[in-house]
Amino acid sequence: MLGNSEGLFFCSIIKYLSYFCAMKGFEIILKYFPDLSEKQIKQFEQLFDLYVEWNAQINVISRKDIDELYTRHVLHSLATVSYTHLTLPTIYSV
Repeated sequence: MLGNSEGLFFCSIIKYLSYFCAMKGFEIILKYFPDLSEKQIKQFEQLFDLYVEWNAQINVISRKDIDELYTRHVLHSLATVSYTHLTLPTIYSV
């Protein structure tokens, strides 16, 4: 059984690995959508932390999918926008 400090350390490692995996997924967004503005890029980067925070409270997406947020959720949504030739909307933070 892990002690409190060990448990916190383990949770920090897991959170870092999840963030790292998600950011690798974010690179795919930039590959397929290279014309994103700096503001849009920053907003998409902030999206992961928002999903982690809200997902812990109301289960927005499957917890096993959080590492794949950008590839399984964001990229799919952007592909729809790209397919319909719509302009990417501004993302507003809550």
